[in-house]
Amino acid sequence: MKVMLSLALLVASAIFIISADMGGGNNCCTKVSSRKPNPAFEIKGFHIQNASLPCVDAVLFVTNTKIIICANPKTPWVKKKVEELRKKEAENKKTE
Repeated sequence: MKVMLSLALLVASAIFIISADMGGGNNCCTKVSSRKPNPAFEIKGFHIQNASLPCVDAVLFVTNTKIIICANPKTPWVKKKVEELRKKEAENKKTE
């Protein structure tokens, strides 16, 4: 019972954060979330999106399960994660 409840809460929090609206057919974020995603979602990459109606300024994080999270680029945790991912990318290029 506790496992099912935990799983339900995990899914519900993921849906809240992840469904920061991908703008039906526009392939862009029309809303963003400032909330930090559940640690179960490992962020593997990102893309910066500039505002162009109906799209808004956003950082699109891609998780290990190919889920896209539309995040507010002004949020401190988002800035920190982008910096971390850029450093990791630069290190990987040096080793190639």
